[in-house]
Parts: sequence; structure tokens; C-alpha cells
Amino acid sequence: MIRIAGKHIYHFEAEIENNPEMILRLYIYGFEIGMERKEVKHGRITIRFPQVKVFYWEPNSRTPGTPAETEGRGSPPDRMKLTLVFPDGTPHDYCTETYKPPRGGMIYWT
Repeated sequence: MIRIAGKHIYHFEAEIENNPEMILRLYIYGFEIGMERKEVKHGRITIRFPQVKVFYWEPNSRTPGTPAETEGRGSPPDRMKLTLVFPDGTPHDYCTETYKPPRGGMIYWT
């Protein structure tokens, strides 16, 4: 997690393989971070989730967007999505962007 000027919060995850349940972990972490800085105004609580980005270190057969994962299903997803359905039946999507290195590449930091 990166906090800038105490106001902007970013949550980064780095992964090698795609795990469809990873979005659940990101939601839980985001909720916990939001609870730490919740706002209460006029009897209403506001929870702000941090910006989230998932980095895939290298493409492999279980990484979203590689040929084995997308064969016959169109272009790879650039976002992960979790749909929350509330008691009144309304669905709300929690989404996060992903970054995948170019085909045949890896992420290198120096």
C-alpha cells in the first residue's frame, strides 16, 4: 500500500498466476483500508476504497490474456470484477485493473 500526502491511497498486488478468488482478497483488503479512514457526516458513514492494480510478473498458461486462457474467448480482460448483490437484489461491481507485461516479456525493476 502506498499513501501520498495522507490522502491518496494505492494498493498494489503482484502475482505470477491467475487466481479467480484473488478479487475477494483485494475487496477485503480494500474494505479494511477504507474502514481505517471512514468518514462520518450527518449520521452517514462513507468508506472510500483505495485505488487497486494487480501486476502479473510474467505471462504463463494461468495468467489472464495468455493464449491458453483466452483461446476462443476473445480479448483478455484488463480488469477483474467481483459482483456484490445486496439484500434488495441490486448488484454492485467492485473492479480493479490488471497489468500484464508484453507477450514474451517480464517486469524488471532496478
